[in-house]
Amino acid sequence: MKGAPDGTISPELGQGDLSGLLHAVRSCGAGTLVSTDLALLMELSTHLRKYGSAIELRPVLEVLAGDTQSMPIGISARVMSGQSVL
Repeated sequence: MKGAPDGTISPELGQGDLSGLLHAVRSCGAGTLVSTDLALLMELSTHLRKYGSAIELRPVLEVLAGDTQSMPIGISARVMSGQSVL
């Protein structure tokens, strides 16, 4: 089995596909992205924060359980409370 390309966590998601996915997520206008794939959410979080994106990334089970008060993936408590990250 071939491993994932550098910079991605999924063998199915090549670097070009990751760039396309990031562009689609950033340009769609959604405030929250929900997925069953926690590793993908973590990967996207890293890249989206580099772009300064405020999109919330949440596991689908968290949303189904109604736990939307917890911090989204990749967002620190300081950011959630409105404090500067610098």
